[in-house]
Amino acid sequence: MNLKWIAPVALMVSAAAGACEYQENLEATATANRFTLNADGTAVDNMTNLMWTRCTLGKEWDNTTSDCVKVGDVHHKWFEALESAEASTYAGYSDWRLPNIKELVSIVEVGCSRPAVNTTVFPSIHEKAKLWSSTPAQYYQSLIWQVDNIGDIGAVNRNNGPGSRVLFVREVVPVQ
Repeated sequence: MNLKWIAPVALMVSAAAGACEYQENLEATATANRFTLNADGTAVDNMTNLMWTRCTLGKEWDNTTSDCVKVGDVHHKWFEALESAEASTYAGYSDWRLPNIKELVSIVEVGCSRPAVNTTVFPSIHEKAKLWSSTPAQYYQSLIWQVDNIGDIGAVNRNNGPGSRVLFVREVVPVQ
């Protein structure tokens, strides 16, 4: 048995189980300083002028702990996610929606893996999370684009499976 690989592999597995660990050879793309983190559980991406919920659907922001607390189901079918976004009045706003695939990819942190997002900004996204977009695949309308925990993009059937996690997004007008 080749034991020289056990310690490095164990270290990589334990690092992947927690918060994003930046990789030295990749430039960070979605660092926390790109976002304005608000006390109401939202984050504004100052590069794209999009406001995001910091917690996935089924969790709520706790400002005292600066973390997300589970209050319901965290895995949702696509149609349920769409309806929830349209009905949401989170943080006093009524124009929430599911992000399109380009918007969702904009928060992927290429310097991180498992999860491939900045967990300071989005603390409720863990190493196994898959996130719904609003974008159907062009070639087959029942397939919807998702981003997974390592930043890969894939199309999955919106009608099957246990569901995925959901972030809401809305556009903000930049202050001049």
